Amino acid sequence: MENVNEPKGESSVLIRGAVGAVIGAALGYAVFWGLVKVGIAAIIAPGALTGAIASRMSGRQSVEVGVIAAVVGAVATILSEWSLFPFIKDGSLTYFIAHLHQLKPATMLLGAAGIFCAFFYGRGR
Repeated sequence: MENVNEPKGESSVLIRGAVGAVIGAALGYAVFWGLVKVGIAAIIAPGALTGAIASRMSGRQSVEVGVIAAVVGAVATILSEWSLFPFIKDGSLTYFIAHLHQLKPATMLLGAAGIFCAFFYGRGR
């Protein structure tokens, strides 16, 4: 017998994947925050966990979920870095976004790797 309460089709996969991406982003921020407190700046964590949780919750392979996870992962990565390491001159988010190119190369590389992981993991098994 079919469960009538369970959503069907691609839209339910996308919804579950998007919800998983948001949960993963929050978890990734928490992990990033915890690691920073012990001296490890692992900016890859928000993106990687965004993709991993999105994939797990979507339940199947989907390039669209990978794209959703990458977008959410990019936002989570930028917000995570800004919330813990804002620029001294101006701590606003708009200033931070306008000056992303001034971040350290290692920060940009690891952030980009996290966003790549969000897509790669988010697209599924």
